[in-house]
Amino acid sequence: MFTNINNFKEVMFSNCEACLDSCCHSSKFSLAPLILEDYEKVYQYFPILFTKINEEWRSIIVLNNGKDACPYLNEEQKCTIYEQRAPACKIYPLSPYYDQLFVDTSCKAVGQEGTFLASSKKISNFFYDDRLENFNEKLEKTQNFMKTIEKDLKEVFSVSGIILYKYIGAKNNQYIDFAKQSLVHLKNL
Repeated sequence: MFTNINNFKEVMFSNCEACLDSCCHSSKFSLAPLILEDYEKVYQYFPILFTKINEEWRSIIVLNNGKDACPYLNEEQKCTIYEQRAPACKIYPLSPYYDQLFVDTSCKAVGQEGTFLASSKKISNFFYDDRLENFNEKLEKTQNFMKTIEKDLKEVFSVSGIILYKYIGAKNNQYIDFAKQSLVHLKNL
């Protein structure tokens, strides 16, 4: 459950090692939201698709098929693309939404013990990502972009009951190019 960070004085994070609920194995984390600046960071590893949530089009990446683990999780349960992992993976259990920051309190590593994770005024350097800076502006830019392509989206399949779409139009720009190139990763699902 994601809870506004303002509800806490500060939140601590123990570690992932002791957790038996591998986030990389979970259908709980099959999809991750994107802003435009994320496209270049993820297109080489994950498919960039689109979905409609609450009547608003969103950019997302597909982390897994809703049943299996992330394709970049090895036999030792370690991420093989850790340095290039998706922004949502890097900052988890934190999640920005407009000018608010949320923390996933269902994450067993989140609590009152461990090292500093976040407060309403600061984020741990370990979880910090530059995508958090001016997030409202970046999200608005992404939403405006989505309005320009929504008529050229075609349903491809669904994951965990969420219908996903790909871009089929003729528009060309760097974001569309990244999205088109990322579709080679659909075979990993």
